[in-house]
Amino acid sequence: MMFRFLVVFCFLFLSSEFVWAEDVLVRQVDSVKEKSVSQSEVAVEIVSSPIFPMKELPKVVLQGKIDKKFKGITIIDFWASWCLPCKESFPYYEKLLKNPKWKKRVRVIAINLDEEKKLAIEFLKKNKVNFPVIWDADKKFATSLGVLVLPTAYFIKPNGYYIDKKGFTVKQIPEIEKTLQDLDRVVRRK
Repeated sequence: MMFRFLVVFCFLFLSSEFVWAEDVLVRQVDSVKEKSVSQSEVAVEIVSSPIFPMKELPKVVLQGKIDKKFKGITIIDFWASWCLPCKESFPYYEKLLKNPKWKKRVRVIAINLDEEKKLAIEFLKKNKVNFPVIWDADKKFATSLGVLVLPTAYFIKPNGYYIDKKGFTVKQIPEIEKTLQDLDRVVRRK
């Protein structure tokens, strides 16, 4: 009797997984046919999952203001003053935000995870940036998103859904720019 139950359970479980996988594939194929977009754009659209409303950001703003009406791509970047790749990411984000192509279509919000706020403030005095920086004092925000390594950047559509999550090294810049371009095509298409 138990054996039959297990066989039926496994069959139902596997069947439901198969249908789900088939459904995603069908949606991908239909989207490509209907809108004549590339497979990578469709993949970007399908793997979206909700992240958070902007009101849930930590409250301690170290510098800058957050425009809650912004309608472009948001990069939420988690960093710490002791993290070498984090230090390399700031000049890249500054350059990105000065680029005429991205100036009004992308914003960066940096979330600091230092144990002490003064470490972040000292870092910002030496490394001037023109984007908002927030201190996640209790690390609840980072923990809720599953941030395990620094830096971690989330690429978010205007509707609050995230498309991708990446670390940062200079070698990853082409990959980051491809993600931005793919995401920008999806955002502008709507």
